[in-house]
Amino acid sequence: MTLPVNNGNIQESTCNAGGFPLLWSAFSLVPEALIEDENPDLWLNFLRERVPHDQVISSVTFEDEGVVCLFEAKGAEEHVIPYLLTRAGAIDAPDKLLAIREGERLAIACYKAGKLQLSNIYEATTKEQALYWILKAHEELGFSKQTPVHIRCGEGTRKLLSSHLEIQELP
Repeated sequence: MTLPVNNGNIQESTCNAGGFPLLWSAFSLVPEALIEDENPDLWLNFLRERVPHDQVISSVTFEDEGVVCLFEAKGAEEHVIPYLLTRAGAIDAPDKLLAIREGERLAIACYKAGKLQLSNIYEATTKEQALYWILKAHEELGFSKQTPVHIRCGEGTRKLLSSHLEIQELP
């Protein structure tokens, strides 16, 4: 999964979740069986017209899911997607949707029957757009209305989401 493209350029930013910055750069979740050490940049750059020459690629392996998260590193910040996937382990439920909304972006990770189904970063310049993406994922995965959304977001987004879904703080 990669960050949505806006006018041909992949957008990057950082947010502050839990007192430390998170990176929102390009990423890809790759099945472990398909990872090759020689060409990790191919997984990140297939949507780009020009590949950065100073690119640093980091990876985090999630053995339970059988995937590796590759992402473009910028300093020592943790990437938002591995952050969400790690936090998912603290939620004892087979169906779960985790999200962070910061600035104009929304990162989500969804699990159905205990297996990772979706993880992506969406443009969400308004709280209504954040609601759209969360409801879309909720519906596509067939979650019940009682399946909570574990989210870190602003108060306005929280109020809007809570009028449609059960909302809990992201652990």
